Amino acid sequence: MPFQQLRPPQHLTVEEDGQIVAEADLRTGPEQSVLHAELHAAPGHHRPGTHADLVDAVVDEAAAEHVGRLSATVPAGDAEMLARIQQRCTDVAMRRTGATVQADGIVPDHADRADSARAAHNPGTGPRLDP
Repeated sequence: MPFQQLRPPQHLTVEEDGQIVAEADLRTGPEQSVLHAELHAAPGHHRPGTHADLVDAVVDEAAAEHVGRLSATVPAGDAEMLARIQQRCTDVAMRRTGATVQADGIVPDHADRADSARAAHNPGTGPRLDP
């Protein structure tokens, strides 16, 4: 079997007033058809939509990399992240795993869907991809 080059891990952040308030670590396995994401949010109150912005960035990255499935680990109490995953992905399955929820879904392959979802949610504010 030929050697497959793995994509390097990536780190996404959402900032508010210069502070990181949400972040995600992304990696693909050897199969490269699944993007594994661990999403985290800083404690405290944040602007509504901050956590959804992080999910948007994760799904957009998965779509840009032509990855077919998302497997996200999300804090169990983060309803905003979980709802956004359901909005942005199809065939979503969620299961509780202790203090987190494992959310697995199919990444949409239509850039229009990703763009319209992001535009409808706080245009002009968004996450950035850290190299």
